[in-house]
Amino acid sequence: MQFHETTAHVLSEDDLAGGYDILKNAIHREGMEVTSGGAVVTAEDFKDGAAAVQIEYGVMDGYKAVYLSPIMPISKYLGVLEDIEFERVEQAVVTISVYYDNVLVEKEPVMVNDGESYTRDFSDNVSKGYEFSEITDDTNGVFSYEKETNTLTTTALAKENEYSVSIKFNARVAEYTIRHVFPGLEEGSSQTETKEKQGKLNSLTEAEPMVKEGFTAQPITQVVIEAEGTEVTVNYTRNTYKLNYDSRGGSYIQPKTGMYGETVKAYEFVEAKVCPLEEHTHDDRRLGSKCWRWESNGFLSGSWVLTCNKTEHTHNLNFLRDFSLNEKAERVIP
Repeated sequence: MQFHETTAHVLSEDDLAGGYDILKNAIHREGMEVTSGGAVVTAEDFKDGAAAVQIEYGVMDGYKAVYLSPIMPISKYLGVLEDIEFERVEQAVVTISVYYDNVLVEKEPVMVNDGESYTRDFSDNVSKGYEFSEITDDTNGVFSYEKETNTLTTTALAKENEYSVSIKFNARVAEYTIRHVFPGLEEGSSQTETKEKQGKLNSLTEAEPMVKEGFTAQPITQVVIEAEGTEVTVNYTRNTYKLNYDSRGGSYIQPKTGMYGETVKAYEFVEAKVCPLEEHTHDDRRLGSKCWRWESNGFLSGSWVLTCNKTEHTHNLNFLRDFSLNEKAERVIP
């Protein structure tokens, strides 16, 4: 039902300088409150010296509107404001506790007029990535929740009672994708491996680096899981390795460097020759020798006789194994 009242106000140029707040002219009555937002009138709003603005009102909590004149609907307005009085009404106290994932986020009392029901829309809660879980602690058994419309409603409430209820929402779980990006050997090239994981909406992803030979993960920037299919990227660098050479007593050989998997020109040692003879030296001449035998010619006379058929031979290191360098060899790092 709508009631209206029209008033006229004269504004000077000084009033309009910088804009004029129309709420300065709002009507103040017990039980009635302004429900429209503030509006500023400027000189540009006037046409032919006049401008029209509207202030909207509603019934304050704890009051009800009493109509003094018979209601005769002949237009969209049912009367003027003088046709209404506002009377205080008794109210019931409703305390609603709201939980997100078992964490209390709201607990505020609401006043509801005696004999009226209470309705609250929780669509905003659901749009933030949560879904209704359950109603608990309904002290009077008057609350119900409609999932299709996401509204909490009650039956008619009595002023002599206090009502309380807990309503719980749980974050919805969504699947997100972790993209592991490994750079290729050619500039701008890469290889991607993906892994699917689940997490609560509006929470951060929990991407972890893969253990992959030849690559090192860069620091990971986690992202908010806003919807199904959210992606988080883990970038990697390709490791660089150095090939060092042991010249085995020869001249210093410059190391070679390259990235993992890269083929580089490298040195390799080529065996030139190997001595075919077994290294062997004859034992000293003594009793019990494996290589010598004492032959006596008489009292305290005689000579040592070599009985070993192996060639006495010692290896010179360079003779045994001589090496050269092949500079045309290829090596895949590492």
